[in-house]
Amino acid sequence: ALAPLVTDTERSGIALRRGAASDLRIAADPTVVEQVVSCLVRNAMDALRRHDGGPREISIATARTEDGMVEITVDDTGPGIDPAVAHALFDPFAPDRPEGCGVGLAVSRAMVEALGGRIEVKPKDGRGAVVAFALPVAR
Repeated sequence: ALAPLVTDTERSGIALRRGAASDLRIAADPTVVEQVVSCLVRNAMDALRRHDGGPREISIATARTEDGMVEITVDDTGPGIDPAVAHALFDPFAPDRPEGCGVGLAVSRAMVEALGGRIEVKPKDGRGAVVAFALPVAR
């Protein structure tokens, strides 16, 4: 499912790393999950295109959260997200959104929340950005 992203990141000189806990199953249409992951990875790729040096990496990981959901995290080594505009990342009409963040994040938030999940920018030590979304575990 991530094959097109792997090809795109390789062409852009970006390393795409994946780590997944194999025992986690999400209660959601896999196509929706793929669309959200794709949006987050493409935004990370846009950030890395503006990157001024250092490693160019995107990592995708899954883990169980403390509240029993499955969290998928997209972590990049780009320039990071300005804290002054982080609140507007998921608003398609905010005037202070960073360049490259289209309506995809707003649509992703709507899809995730419709499935009973959440999406957020997480703090990161060092350079880059972390955006994660959590969805209920399949029973």
